[in-house]
Amino acid sequence: GEISTTRHMLTIAKKIDPKVTTIIGGQHPTLLPDDFNEPCFDLICIGAGEETFPEVVQAVAEEKGFEHIKGLAIRKKEGLFLTEERPIKSGEFSWPKLNRDLAAKYKKHFDSGITVTTHGCPHRCKFCSLWFTARGTYRLRSAEEVADDIASLSQHLIYIADDNTFHDYQHAMDIYAAIKKRRINKIYGAYARTDTIAEHPELFEKWKELGLYALVVGFEVVDEKGLEALNKKTSLENNLKAIELL
Repeated sequence: GEISTTRHMLTIAKKIDPKVTTIIGGQHPTLLPDDFNEPCFDLICIGAGEETFPEVVQAVAEEKGFEHIKGLAIRKKEGLFLTEERPIKSGEFSWPKLNRDLAAKYKKHFDSGITVTTHGCPHRCKFCSLWFTARGTYRLRSAEEVADDIASLSQHLIYIADDNTFHDYQHAMDIYAAIKKRRINKIYGAYARTDTIAEHPELFEKWKELGLYALVVGFEVVDEKGLEALNKKTSLENNLKAIELL
C-alpha cells in the first residue's frame, strides 16, 4: 500500500513539474532498488538517509549531479547507477528538527504520530531484514532529542517505530526520565523482544506509568527447536514469562 501511494504521489509531482527531483528510501528500496526503476523515481536512497538526504538537497540547490553522493541508486536511461556505499557505524545518530507544521493540514487523516528512538538491531534472526538493511548496526538517539521530537508531535498517540526499541536498558530508562521530566502527556505503542521483557519487567512498569499501552512482540514459534532454527537467541521460557508479565 505504501509503495502504491508513493508511486502515485510522485507520478503526480512529475506531471505538475517534470523538472522536480524525486527520491525514495526505506527498507524495500534498500533491499530491492530494482523494484523502483521507474520514471517517477529519480533517486533511491540505499540505507540510512540522515547524511544522504541533506547532500541531495544541497546538490539540487546548486544544480549539481548526484554521482558524488554516497548511498544512492540513480535512475538513468541505461538502468540504475549505484554510487559508493554510504558507511554506517553503531553509536549515536541524530535527526534534524522537523517542521511538522508543513503537514499540519493533513493531521485529520492520521491517528498517531511516529518517531524513532533507535535504529537497527544487534540480533541476527534469520527471518528478519531489519538488521540487514541497517548493515548490522545498532544506533541510539539522545534521550533529550527524542523527548523534543515527541513533544513536537500534535497527536496524543505516538508509535515508536524502532526495529528493537528497548534493547538498551539504560537508553530506554533515560528516555523515560526525559519524557517524565517534561511532563509530556501522551500514550505510546512500541516493539519489544520477549527476552527484554522477561529480564527487565521494571522497565515496562515504568513505561506503562509513562503511557505505554501496546507492544508488538515477536513470538515466532512455540518450541525451543524452532527458536534455535530462526537464530532468535531467546527461549520458550522467556516467551511464556513475557506473556505472563504483560
